[in-house]
Amino acid sequence: MGRITAGDRRLSVHRGDAAGLPTSDSTEVPQLRVLAWNVAHGRGDAGPGLLRNFRGGSQEVRVARLARIAAVLRRADADVVVLNEVDFDASWSGGLNQAEVLARAAGYRTRVEQRNYDVRLPFAAFSFGNALLARTPVRGARWVDLPPHSGLEALVAGAKSASVVRLDTRIGPVSVVPIHLEVRSAETRRAALPILTRLPGEESPPMVLAGDFNASPPGWPGAGDSTVVGELLDRGWQSPRARGDPAPDELTYPMPEPRRAIDWILVEPSLRVVEARVLDVDPDLSDHAPVLAVLRRAP
Repeated sequence: MGRITAGDRRLSVHRGDAAGLPTSDSTEVPQLRVLAWNVAHGRGDAGPGLLRNFRGGSQEVRVARLARIAAVLRRADADVVVLNEVDFDASWSGGLNQAEVLARAAGYRTRVEQRNYDVRLPFAAFSFGNALLARTPVRGARWVDLPPHSGLEALVAGAKSASVVRLDTRIGPVSVVPIHLEVRSAETRRAALPILTRLPGEESPPMVLAGDFNASPPGWPGAGDSTVVGELLDRGWQSPRARGDPAPDELTYPMPEPRRAIDWILVEPSLRVVEARVLDVDPDLSDHAPVLAVLRRAP
C-alpha cells in the first residue's frame, strides 16, 4: 500500500486555452458568481452505509449523471465553482477524473485539483477531494493543512483539507478557499477555526470560503450552541442565508428531503453578497443541494 500525496500531486492547477476575464456590459456593476456543491462522488442519492460510493449505478449511469450535473453548472452560469467529494481516480467511479469531465462539459477552461485522500493499492485506487473550476484566470494556489480527525488516517490516506486559490475576476483579485470540514467530529471542525481565521491576514485579496462545512449556525436544525459556522459569522464572515431562522428552501442536506444547512459560501466584509440561495435540482444528482452566491465589492 502506498500513499501518493506529496509534491505537486495533491494540489495541481490545470489551465486550458489562454483567456482573459469574462466580458460584461460596461454599464453593469461588476459581479462574481460563485457556486459550491458537494457532488458525492457522482453516486447520486445512494443512501447510507460504508459502501454507498459503490452503489451509484453502472459506469454508463454515472457518466450520464455527471452530464446532468454539468448541465446544472451551465445553467447557474457561475464564474467559479467549488466541488466537494469529487473523484480524480477512484475505483468506485471507474477511475474517471470527474473534475476534468465536469470542467469540459460545463465550459470551464481552468481547474484546480485538491486531492484530500489519495491511496493506491495493487487492486484499487481512491483519490478524491475538492476541486475549483474557473472561467477567470487563476494566478496561484497553495495547500492549507487542517487538523485531521485521526493522525494515523492522515498519514495513511489523507484528511479533509483546504486550499487558497487566487483569481483575477471582474470585481478584482479574489482568493477562494475550497473547503470541506470533517463530518465525524465537531471538535475537529472547531480546531480548524484558528487556521481559517488567519488566512485573510496572509492574503491581500478579499477572501471567500466555499464548500461543505458540515455545520450550521447555532439554533438551526441539527446545530448546537457553538458551531464553526457560528464562530466564523461572529468573527465577521458574512452570508445573508445565515440571518434569522432558516426557511425550508435554505436546507441543503440530505437530499431529497433536506433537514440541515451545511453547505455555505462565506465572504469577508470587503465583499458584498447581493444574492445567496440554494438551487433547486434533481435529488438524484447528489445528497447535497448546490448553493450560489453573487458577490460585489463592498461600497
